[in-house]
Amino acid sequence: MKKNFLLYFVRVTRGKGITKRKTPEWTLRKDSNHSFAELLGIVGFSGRWRQFVFCPETNMIWSADCLDFIKSFLEKQNKRWREKNKKKAMK
Repeated sequence: MKKNFLLYFVRVTRGKGITKRKTPEWTLRKDSNHSFAELLGIVGFSGRWRQFVFCPETNMIWSADCLDFIKSFLEKQNKRWREKNKKKAMK
């Protein structure tokens, strides 16, 4: 039985977010798609890991379903990023 939970990834506008980055960045928010909803963490690109990573807020507890949701989002974004860079390299 799968539990219902409401988590939303909200894309941060370039240059107006937490940092000015060349890569996309998302915030993970709880229960509402609104920017005032509780912040659970940030997804951003890690140069050291060469992939998008999730940086949770401190003292958070995560269920397996929530982690699966985050994992699938990261896999999707990393796949898009690799395909985009592969096309650039072929030019």
